[in-house]
Amino acid sequence: MFPLNLLSKSQKYAIAQWFETQAMKWYRERHINRTEGQRHLDAQNWKEAERHFVLALGERRHSTTRTIELSLGLAKAQRCQHKFPDAEQVVHAAIDLAAKQGTRSLHARALDTLVEIQMDRGRFAEAQKTAEENLRLEMGQMKPNKDRLAQCSRRIAAALAKSGRLNEAAATFQKAIGYADKPLGVDEEYGPEHLEVAGMHGELGMLYRQMGNHTEAQRLLRKALKIHRAVTGVESHEASTDIQHLAVSLEEAGDVDGAVKEYERLLSLQQRQVGIVPEESADAEVRLAALYLKVGRTGPAQELLTHAVSVLERVQGPRLVVALRTLADLQDLLGRSENAKHSRERALSITLKQSSTVSK
Repeated sequence: MFPLNLLSKSQKYAIAQWFETQAMKWYRERHINRTEGQRHLDAQNWKEAERHFVLALGERRHSTTRTIELSLGLAKAQRCQHKFPDAEQVVHAAIDLAAKQGTRSLHARALDTLVEIQMDRGRFAEAQKTAEENLRLEMGQMKPNKDRLAQCSRRIAAALAKSGRLNEAAATFQKAIGYADKPLGVDEEYGPEHLEVAGMHGELGMLYRQMGNHTEAQRLLRKALKIHRAVTGVESHEASTDIQHLAVSLEEAGDVDGAVKEYERLLSLQQRQVGIVPEESADAEVRLAALYLKVGRTGPAQELLTHAVSVLERVQGPRLVVALRTLADLQDLLGRSENAKHSRERALSITLKQSSTVSK
């Protein structure tokens, strides 16, 4: 063996760097499918993510923990491609492994993934049962993790809401928020200003809006908006979603001035956002235009509707029907009866065409 003490400092450093480079190269090659699978999953390239996770699982023996993690990545990639039976099969195997290993965090993640698949498939009663089992297992721990209690309760509430059991869903959402609002413990990250908590407030606010309790809906949506603006930014998509639901709640509650203010704020925000879906912005324009008509602001209404119709004509659909009918109302107010008739005929034609397509 060559005596290292005869080497200079620079030579020793060069050798150490070479070994480090080789070690990193070996590590990357050994873990390439796992890391590529995760990279594609994060980028929402579901097909490529699935391919790499399948290769990673088949290339050699893994620890139980690594096998479960790879399986959950694979299941997510499959679920997002609507390959539900395949995803469910993979998750059930992961659940069995996690239960045998006795790792509560992985077991909870696997059960959560199963709930997501069941919700996507419209099997809400099964999703509720799975989430309740996850909650029961967590409650049985010596020191239950409040983040998991909140997440399990949130999933139970979502399943109840989808099943039409709105009052039970609202009560369960309140429990979820109660868990999340408690002081943080070890290995816990939720708290009053966490994104998960903002999401719970937003979901409960939308539920109360559906139930017609607009006072509570608006209170909760404003709280969600405050957190989202603080954490994700004033111009974030999360914040704009909160404003949109708040505006709709105000509109449904008959607060025209309040709704107008929020829709104007929403459109101003969407103009500055990157990646905004034009149809969503057009939908807000139509809603705001309808409110402008109620207060006699025909000029701004016409400007909004002209732009919205031009956008929605590219995709057709129910949103265009609403836009055309609102445009017809405007044209009636302006004394343009023939134009109004034409707009309504177009709306009717699109509706009939859609009905014909569905019946086939």
